[in-house]
Formats: sequence, structure tokens, C-alpha cells
Amino acid sequence: MRTFAGLVPGFAIVVHRGRRTDREYRTLVIAFLSPGGFVIALTYGPDRDWVRNVLAAGGCTIEWQGRADSVTPLCDKVPRPYTLCRRPCASRSGRRV
Repeated sequence: MRTFAGLVPGFAIVVHRGRRTDREYRTLVIAFLSPGGFVIALTYGPDRDWVRNVLAAGGCTIEWQGRADSVTPLCDKVPRPYTLCRRPCASRSGRRV
């Protein structure tokens, strides 16, 4: 699945680093392009390690439909209940993705 997940609409790969290990991880997620950014479904809730890693690092890389974009979350925590940050992610270059 991961070999083509970044190419299939609806799926993306979040590439992030572990908070303690500094090891690179690749996590399969359900993602959608929204006006000015990405929306990622938190199907297992906001307390997953990959979510904490991305927020702690201040960003990640999203592989989506054959391209990779470095993005930063525009919120510092996931609001409750399990809704996503509705604000878009921005690339490190400042370009909205």
C-alpha cells in the first residue's frame, strides 16, 4: 500500500521525525486538498505519535499525488473534539499547499 499511497487520491504519506529518537517515520494518512492547504483525517484521534511528532517538530513533509511538500501546521495543538485544524498548512517557502 505504501508504495503507491502517495499517488492515490485520498491517501498521503506524512514523513516526520521521532521526538526522542530523531528517526524518520512514514505514516499513511487520509488527506484531502482544501483551499490553501491540506486536511488530514485523524482516524485514530489526535494523541497518536505521528501527530505529536509533527506538532513538536513544527512541520513535516507530505507526499501527495506524486509530489512532496514541506508543510508547517498553522495550529499548535489539535482542538477537541477530534476536529482538525481548519486552517491550511503552508509550505516552508511560504507557498500555500
